[in-house]
Amino acid sequence: MITREDLEMAKYVPHPHHHQGTVTSVTTAMTHGIFIFCRGFWQKIVRGPDGMKRYFINVYLWEFPRTASSEQASVEVALYRDDGLTHRDQTDLQTDFRVNLQLGNASTLAGMEGFYAELYEKLGCVPDLHNNDSEPAEPRFERV
Repeated sequence: MITREDLEMAKYVPHPHHHQGTVTSVTTAMTHGIFIFCRGFWQKIVRGPDGMKRYFINVYLWEFPRTASSEQASVEVALYRDDGLTHRDQTDLQTDFRVNLQLGNASTLAGMEGFYAELYEKLGCVPDLHNNDSEPAEPRFERV
C-alpha cells in the first residue's frame, strides 16, 4: 500500500485539489464528481541521465465509502514517442499517451516507479518536448 509518508520520503510534491474533504452524502459526491473522494495529489518529475524530463508521475490517494481499506492509490503518467501517429499538423511529431493504474494494497512505490521506468525503455519513449527547457538540466543524482 502506498501512503502519504511513502510519497513524502520519495520526494513527491503535494499539490492542492479543489474537492479535498469528506463526503457527507451521495448528493455531495454526485455534485462534485469522483474527486470528492480524493484525499491528496502528489507529483514527481522523472529525469533521464541527460537531465531532461522524461515524464511526470501523478499519484492520487482515494478514500471511497464502503471499502475495506482506508486509502487507495491511483497513478497516471503521460509518455511520448517520436513516431508521428498523432499531431501531424504540428512541427513535432510526438505521440502522447496515458498509462493509468489503480493500485492495490500489495503495491509499493518502488514497484510502481520501476514499472513506468521499464515501460518507458521498452516502448522507446522520448522526453516530452513541451515540458523541457531549451537546455537540459544537470542530472541531480545518479541511478545506482
